[in-house]
Amino acid sequence: MKRRLGIALGVVAALVIVAGTAYAFTDNGIIHACVKDNGQVRIVEAATDCKDKDKETHIQWNVVGLPGPAGPQGLEGDTGPQGLQGIAGLAGADGAPGPAGEKGYKGDPGVDGADGAQGLQGLIGPTGLKGDTGQAGPAGGVGSQGPQGAQGPAGSGLASLDDLAGLPCGGDQGSGSTTLSYSESGDVQIGCIFPPPTPPPPRIAFITSSTYQGNFAGLEGMDQACQESAEAAGLQGTYMAWASSLQMNAAARLSHATVPYILTNGVRVADNWDDLIDSTLAVGINVDENGLSTTGATDNRAWTGTNSSGEYPFSQSCSGGVCIPILSDFIAACGNWTSSSSGMLGYIGRPDFLDPGWTFFEQLYCDHTARLYCLQQ
Repeated sequence: MKRRLGIALGVVAALVIVAGTAYAFTDNGIIHACVKDNGQVRIVEAATDCKDKDKETHIQWNVVGLPGPAGPQGLEGDTGPQGLQGIAGLAGADGAPGPAGEKGYKGDPGVDGADGAQGLQGLIGPTGLKGDTGQAGPAGGVGSQGPQGAQGPAGSGLASLDDLAGLPCGGDQGSGSTTLSYSESGDVQIGCIFPPPTPPPPRIAFITSSTYQGNFAGLEGMDQACQESAEAAGLQGTYMAWASSLQMNAAARLSHATVPYILTNGVRVADNWDDLIDSTLAVGINVDENGLSTTGATDNRAWTGTNSSGEYPFSQSCSGGVCIPILSDFIAACGNWTSSSSGMLGYIGRPDFLDPGWTFFEQLYCDHTARLYCLQQ
């Protein structure tokens, strides 16, 4: 808010005293004025109101100056009243233990205490050494007759040794029948005849109901496909694929059964391993794990990479009596059964054939599908 002030001025200029009365607005308590060379004073609101053309000089009042120097220190005042007592401080930490004092004098003996109760009996000590045998005493008199013993078990009722013949007998070989034989001198030979051992069961052979391209991730994948097919059909045992790679023949990795190979419908395929690889089968392996025939079915063929002897059918390049497989063999085994490429081939067999064509018939592109022959191990 602006206030109007009445101010009496006395201005000296060029030894001319001009007196008068003026009015001005305050600027935070500072009064501004313009003075001409002739000593005439004009009260203004700000220094910028002074005009150079009139040769006016700006002056101001009520300006706060710079602080003066500090005065001398005053006299010390009287002592004030005593303040209130402060709050007690926290307890200090325990001091270190002082040094041990000197040993005191021995006291006088105390009065004897009362007798204690009797202690428990101690453990029995070990038995002492056996003493020498004493002299035999005189013989005693004959005792009275004892009571009659109990009746013994009933006898076998055999009238003679001949009655032993045919009775059950046993041993490490199991149960059998007792036999008797007489020598010319009349001596009797007793023996036990055991029945012949039960022959092991035949091995099952089947063709898978599922079809696959040529990529099995190797022979292990072919074996896994056989095992999964057998387990899904409830067949017991371990099953592996009739298949070879460039590094491993079927004949080297499969067990050689001494019992017949039969289909899942019970029909005999071969008498044993040797009969299986002699180039002729009794019947074709054309029944799947479920007992169903695949004759006439789509893709009725099996990946094998194996000839009728159970070996990979290498094409060889020979020089100086040394033969090595040619490069195309890798292509002709679907890249060791790791490829489903249309640029590779794999050997297949025909399930309805009984001659070597059952396992080694022709080549098939690996992106086509075929089944697997599986043999119980």
